[in-house]
Amino acid sequence: MRVCFIGLERNQSRWNKALAHLELLESPECFVAIRPKEPLFLNDEAFPVEPGQVQFCMACGVDAHEFLTVYEDTLDVEYVERHLDCKVYRGWAVTDEFDVARISPETAIQAAPHDIEFVNGTALLETDEKAQMAASKYGLHVYLAYENWFRGVWHKRFVDKYVGYFMRHMTLGECGSSLAHLRVLERQVADRIPIQFVFEDDARPVVDFLDPVLAKIEALDAIGERWDLILLHSVKYDLIPEQESRVDGLFIAGHRKVTDAYCMSLRGAQKICRSGYRYCLFPFDDFLPALYSHHPRKDLALLPCIANIKEFKAYTFPDDANMSIISEESLVSGNNVSPCLFGDHGVT
Repeated sequence: MRVCFIGLERNQSRWNKALAHLELLESPECFVAIRPKEPLFLNDEAFPVEPGQVQFCMACGVDAHEFLTVYEDTLDVEYVERHLDCKVYRGWAVTDEFDVARISPETAIQAAPHDIEFVNGTALLETDEKAQMAASKYGLHVYLAYENWFRGVWHKRFVDKYVGYFMRHMTLGECGSSLAHLRVLERQVADRIPIQFVFEDDARPVVDFLDPVLAKIEALDAIGERWDLILLHSVKYDLIPEQESRVDGLFIAGHRKVTDAYCMSLRGAQKICRSGYRYCLFPFDDFLPALYSHHPRKDLALLPCIANIKEFKAYTFPDDANMSIISEESLVSGNNVSPCLFGDHGVT
């Protein structure tokens, strides 16, 4: 078993605080832990874990800013991709009606006023003043139709900010963060770790978090229920109530984000690593829930990294379980204000 903290930012203060919290968790009264003389960091070396032992480690994040280069006033995305061995999903950023039409031509056609004609999914718009007004009206209709994918599905308080900000861009920070999560899962597969707990470096799991999680896993195993993911801390976005699982105190996860604390089985990690996500990269916080729940973005279900995974079983503790919290000084992420690979930061 492995407990892994990911250092998402090159910030020595955050790093030291995460390490200090990690040491609090290594209580011999709770479980046997591997205690190296120095903090154990995931790198290219193999770190086998003996049965019955818990391995604690820090995983260095992926600093995409290291490969920040500008070509003709824009970020050289291909340069970043080559050096990080990834491909970013070009369709992720949706900033206007043309992006909506690109990812969902049928939405653009269905939302258009009756006086707009289409050829091969493209609107025919004239250049005179009347036509310009029609084009503006068309654009508004299409973008509102896109927003309606989310309204009535997600809690209202999340829709405007997510559609108007988070889904308008893919930043260097998001690229690095997503690859950091993926790299930790790739190491889980390479080292054949049956159960891995993953925490971002601003997560603060409670000291006795292991016992209740392992008890739920044992209960799932006892009834022959296979699992891929158990969320320890997250935020529920969709309106549909979550169903209780066959294990008391564990729910079948709905669409949840802010996944900074979770438990992944080897089976779940293998599915993700084989999916092709590395070469169709978009924010991990959207990739993960798209595997086990309905995502309003219609284009995501068609991506091979999602479509290739036929079943992904995710469970969650109830929100009041308080298995992990976010450090108060880290409530605002810097990922979304870093330079954009695609899209923009919206209206500020």
